Amino acid sequence: MHLSTSEIYEPGNCSGPSGYSEDAELGKILAAIAEEVHQTASGARQAVIAEYAGKIAHAYRFVPRHQVAGALRALKEARKAALALIKRQAASDLAGRREAAIRIHLKPFVANKNGGPVSGSRPLAGPN
Repeated sequence: MHLSTSEIYEPGNCSGPSGYSEDAELGKILAAIAEEVHQTASGARQAVIAEYAGKIAHAYRFVPRHQVAGALRALKEARKAALALIKRQAASDLAGRREAAIRIHLKPFVANKNGGPVSGSRPLAGPN
């Protein structure tokens, strides 16, 4: 999964909900989270690509000639599904970790005197 620049948060350039763009500390945290998720997803993608390259090479070598096209089609569809799963998981991981970091960072600002959220607050939205 390739993260767009709007998903990578940098100090002074956060695209999160209103008011976060000036918070350099939160921006650094969000940038580190995005970078870690990106690196993890990139490694997983490379592993899937290598695994399926081996399976495709094996199919060329050992599958009967009249069955190669079907085997390759199935392998390519399986690879595509595995890569899509990695992309969805990375987006979900990024959204969850991003929301948790924002909640933890903003907790002193949104808690009322009883320790609960300010009335009218709602959960933060993740990436679309």
